[in-house]
Amino acid sequence: MKFTMSRTLCMVFCSAVALSPSFAQASDADNVHLASYSQDVGASERVKASGLLRVLSQEAANAACHVGNGISVDEGRDLLTEVKGKFDLTLDALEFGNPTMNINGAEKRRKTIEKISAVRSAWDRMKDASYVFLENADNAEALGVVKLENEAVLEAAALLTNEVGGAYSNPAELLQTDVLLLDFTSRQAMQTQKMGKLACAIWAGDRNDKTIDDLTATMGLYDATLNALINGMPAMGILAAPTPEISDELKNASIAWKKIEGELKVVLASAEIDDGMKSTLFSELNDAMRHMLKIEQLYVVYAKHKYIDTTDPDAAKALTD
Repeated sequence: MKFTMSRTLCMVFCSAVALSPSFAQASDADNVHLASYSQDVGASERVKASGLLRVLSQEAANAACHVGNGISVDEGRDLLTEVKGKFDLTLDALEFGNPTMNINGAEKRRKTIEKISAVRSAWDRMKDASYVFLENADNAEALGVVKLENEAVLEAAALLTNEVGGAYSNPAELLQTDVLLLDFTSRQAMQTQKMGKLACAIWAGDRNDKTIDDLTATMGLYDATLNALINGMPAMGILAAPTPEISDELKNASIAWKKIEGELKVVLASAEIDDGMKSTLFSELNDAMRHMLKIEQLYVVYAKHKYIDTTDPDAAKALTD
């Protein structure tokens, strides 16, 4: 199991590192110096926003499954209301800009706009069904649409996150190492909701090898990534938590995860789960999502250090301008 998980985690990390061809140069400590810039286009906020769309895709599916099965209905409706308020707002911010979110200026890159449009198209097939549960939690057809379409939204959002990370990772805006940290904390938040969705599917009657394998793999990846964020994985370009505050928050997340992990193992092993555990697990995973998004915001702030390559004569001159 450890070997399999390591290979899985390596595939995820290697893929993220490959986003930017300038990664090696941007991470060369001999060639970078702290500098300030008069205009902040919101590079780290753009990466955060694109990653949030992954989270929201699974948040909607997780909430719909619980509401549709009569578990923590009020909490599930709150999540669906949150998705309703944030999804289109976030897409529009990425495409047209939103100064309130510190996303300054409309997107001009054709490839990025195409990826935004792909997410919007996938989301349009799912959002009406997601919102149905705010009015009618007994609509089985709507639940079926959410179950069918949420992975397509997640996939499109993941491609957008990769595109935004690659487009905005450069020494003048955002280092690739920071993109990785933002990507993985966002991914962790998404995985809390994916685990909730899969656990709900299992105890609701969809106990099959694929669902069980998906939940097992997601649990393993969440655990391995959390350890990498806390302790670092230098071979993949991931440094240990860079500030005491981030370190403390990650350690708290790890403590909470151990309890959640034990409860998910019960779901994997047991044919019957009582409603109390279903509700508790749902709430704990939602708290874990919010905690990981808080940690991601700490990385957004941390990523505001600006670096330039002093081997570039124009960039070097900027240091003294």
